[in-house]
Amino acid sequence: MNFLEFLDAISDESIKKKKAYELGGEKWQIGRMDGGFDGAYDPYMEKEIVLVPKTQKPSLGPRFELRIYLKKEDHKSLDDASDPVMASLERNSKEKYGCKRDYTVNSWDCRSSIQGILCKVEDDILEAFSSLDISKLKDIITQIGDKLDADQPFPDDYDLFNKQFMRVENINAIGS
Repeated sequence: MNFLEFLDAISDESIKKKKAYELGGEKWQIGRMDGGFDGAYDPYMEKEIVLVPKTQKPSLGPRFELRIYLKKEDHKSLDDASDPVMASLERNSKEKYGCKRDYTVNSWDCRSSIQGILCKVEDDILEAFSSLDISKLKDIITQIGDKLDADQPFPDDYDLFNKQFMRVENINAIGS
């Protein structure tokens, strides 16, 4: 099943039933990092799905969110068979999840992410899911967050944006 077929198979009913998908030995379901489901899947606009760990509690952190989406150029989604399907794993440790902004406006907003190509549109998306090393990705973004925490307060020339986000060519290559 390719990514577009996968999106077509998602319905309001499957979202309500909290169907879980196996990702790197962990169960993930459609949802949002903040615990809600509204806006986590929009079949008409973005060609994107948001997955969260099935065991993730709404009030505990850090919170994780995996976005699977089509790459865009000129505000249009690329959906030819050989176009890339992107993945972005994000970690959120905002104050309500245990991260406190103790410093100035320049302080870290407690979010870090890793982004890269997951597969191509024509590839089997469930196979791509199973090849993700989620625990390794979580370890890496936790290290990014810990490093940012240790670097505070940031000097004026600190490149927060590029230290908070890690872009890789192939997200499946991490941990291999």
